[in-house]
Amino acid sequence: MEKGSDAEPTYAPVEGSFRPSGEGYFRTTLIIESNDNQVLETNPDNNHAIWKVVLRGVARYPCMTVYPVFFDFGQRPEGSYWSDYASIENCGTVTLTVSTFSVDGDDAFESDSVFPFYVLPGGVETMNVAWTATGDATSAEMHLVNNDPDGTQTIDLIGNDCSLSEDSTWDEDA
Repeated sequence: MEKGSDAEPTYAPVEGSFRPSGEGYFRTTLIIESNDNQVLETNPDNNHAIWKVVLRGVARYPCMTVYPVFFDFGQRPEGSYWSDYASIENCGTVTLTVSTFSVDGDDAFESDSVFPFYVLPGGVETMNVAWTATGDATSAEMHLVNNDPDGTQTIDLIGNDCSLSEDSTWDEDA
């Protein structure tokens, strides 16, 4: 930031994030140190000017729960398309926004859902999870990009993979 003068002061926005450990009403003081020599209060350690701003607000967060977190599409013929649905629940007190998704692993997994989608507090929405079968065993993790500050939940995906499957009925060679 460029240095200003009394005749032409310099201004800049100050952005911050206040995230308490829980929901509720909060009050805190933001202290800004500057080289402004016209402020009455100074820091005794370095003689910098101190600006104090009282911040008050209500902390509220969305909360995402996904079910199921594991999809086994089973043994399927190459080129076939299979899909199922995951339930996305908002266990928080403000609207949950699921912006998009990413897949780590085989790109044969996808979602045909329309993004972004929104889940109201206490509500549940469904999201399509799909797979186009290849001739090989495939696996991936689907990550949902969302506004839950703790929402790092992933969905594990497999197809044509008898060694990772929970269903032993189609594993002929054990």
